[in-house]
Amino acid sequence: MRIFLVTITAGEKAHELARKLILECGAEDYASAEEFWPDGVQDPYRAVLEADAIIWLYKPHTRGYRFSRTDFNPLYGDGIFLTALNNEKVVLYYEFASKVQQTSPAIMRKVARRKYGVPSLKSFADLLRKDLSDLMAGKIKYTEAPLKVFLCHSKQDKDSVRKTRLQLLERGIQPWFDEEDLIGGVDWELEIRRAVKSSHAILVFLSNKWLRTAGFAHKEIKLALDVADHQPEGSIFIIPLRLDECEVPDRLRTWQWIDIFTDDGFEKLVKALRRRADELGIVARGFD
Repeated sequence: MRIFLVTITAGEKAHELARKLILECGAEDYASAEEFWPDGVQDPYRAVLEADAIIWLYKPHTRGYRFSRTDFNPLYGDGIFLTALNNEKVVLYYEFASKVQQTSPAIMRKVARRKYGVPSLKSFADLLRKDLSDLMAGKIKYTEAPLKVFLCHSKQDKDSVRKTRLQLLERGIQPWFDEEDLIGGVDWELEIRRAVKSSHAILVFLSNKWLRTAGFAHKEIKLALDVADHQPEGSIFIIPLRLDECEVPDRLRTWQWIDIFTDDGFEKLVKALRRRADELGIVARGFD
């Protein structure tokens, strides 16, 4: 197993720790062969093509960041990432916690495993050990056919929805979220309708705030109900998620809701989505 380690602004300690764990698990770090330097001056594209997997470490930064000796040349970053994914290489992505907020590009949906907001080197080591163990055991595969879910919500609940979105991304599930997936200049209502119709499941986030607010989210539910009428009987399509102790509207009481605010709420959601993926024959990475 040959692993290409890419570090961008995550720091030398994270880089050296990752390299140590790669070697400990019995894999080969591409740089060990002295064929490649972290600054990208030789042939990083060949490194990607020859590697069996890529580990990508990143920490969002400002322009004033001072790069360290272990930093991969960020000018190559986007091209290398695309090359890896277009050639169906397994990419393990770890993004360290930062005060700088950056939007994740849509291509991140194709990454085999990803973790955002890694708080410390200890947490990173625990995550990487598990992922390396799974990688060496052949449990991590590349796939670009994740389960697609639409996040129907009120703008007052966006903070809670963002949290669930990140949890879904970390499980290899593709959420459609308006503030990330709507781009400037498009007919936003048409795009939302298309997203609802192309999704494998609809997650409806309910709260007392939502019940008191009029808005397009209520129209989204009506559209979702229309699409649900065409689903096979007994299949999972609409999943109501309560964010607090709110009443569930009559039109959604047909489906069992999940209290996402409880300790085991998200795992119950994953269980429901696992069953939906099984119904559709979709192999979802996060269900291993």
